[in-house]
Amino acid sequence: MHQQIIGLLLGFAVFLAILIGIGITSQTLRGAILSNIREFASFRALGISMGSLRLIVMELSFWVGVAGLLAALGLTQLTALAAGAIGLPIAVPVPTMVWVCGMLLVISVASGVMAMGILKKSQPADLLR
Repeated sequence: MHQQIIGLLLGFAVFLAILIGIGITSQTLRGAILSNIREFASFRALGISMGSLRLIVMELSFWVGVAGLLAALGLTQLTALAAGAIGLPIAVPVPTMVWVCGMLLVISVASGVMAMGILKKSQPADLLR
């Protein structure tokens, strides 16, 4: 891996995939927050602190990551079954699966951190419009 150009290309591809994953999921979370901005403004009007709202967003991003993991595991199983049906065995080592699952959760939490900036727009005065 360290002695060939393919290792450098693979490392760059992984880095690029992480950036794209964070960008896409943060924009999705940002859209979800914007669609519920009136509810967040209601929470602020009721006296809920910004810290608590941030925790809600982080929990939302965590559960989005868990749902993504379940979908990825299901699609991996379907792919392995389809490949096995045509005689092509697929073996994914458990440590690799654990590492990928961990990275997917890191991506979803990092996306939640990036999407938190939109909470500043949830002012209680928005409820009067």
